[in-house]
Amino acid sequence: MTVEDAIKSISYELRGTDDDAPSESSAEWLYWVNKLNRVKNRLYKDVTKKWSQAYAVEALGTVVSASTELTLDLPATFIGASNDAYVVTTDNKKVYFDVIKPEQRNNLFQQVFVSGSNPQTLTFTAEIEAGDDIVGGTVYVPGFYLPADYTANADTLVFPDDEWAIVSTASEIAFSDIVYEDKAPDLNAKANELYKQMTRLNRKGTYGRPTQSTYNTNRINRGRFYN
Repeated sequence: MTVEDAIKSISYELRGTDDDAPSESSAEWLYWVNKLNRVKNRLYKDVTKKWSQAYAVEALGTVVSASTELTLDLPATFIGASNDAYVVTTDNKKVYFDVIKPEQRNNLFQQVFVSGSNPQTLTFTAEIEAGDDIVGGTVYVPGFYLPADYTANADTLVFPDDEWAIVSTASEIAFSDIVYEDKAPDLNAKANELYKQMTRLNRKGTYGRPTQSTYNTNRINRGRFYN
């Protein structure tokens, strides 16, 4: 679904017609899209949920030699890493590293951890020497990244359920607009029900492979491994 389709559907939820939807770049359109973006951001920044629509693999940069503690900036859209990061070496091999908590770091093993803010950074725990196999390779971090804001009618929505996004945005608008405030309770109730369905599907996962909650525990370090 495009933003244009979403705006028409939001108009239908609020006004009972899509013929009166605000035109692109008008003041009302900008206001509605701002609400749509806020709904998106709140959904994906909820650290208790992992939505597959936010999963991506981002390249951070190149591994340099003779680095006592290599640190690379993560994108501003970074929400959280998966279990591993990896380096693609100059001879096209993948070298994987555990993503650990900062307090679990051990410089006897090569691991990585995320810390800091504005920007968050990815740090390698052990010194990288000139002859290390990963020198010159590119660092990739699979994980969850905030989808870009919507800025045009032609943009495509990125939601687990577009209908939830439409109703939730309409609810947000109704709560802050006296013209539609009488619709706010019903829209909010509808959005909540759609959200419950959306989270149930997210927990269900694919057939035979239900989505599991992530957890952290100390374990025997496996260092790096290759693929």
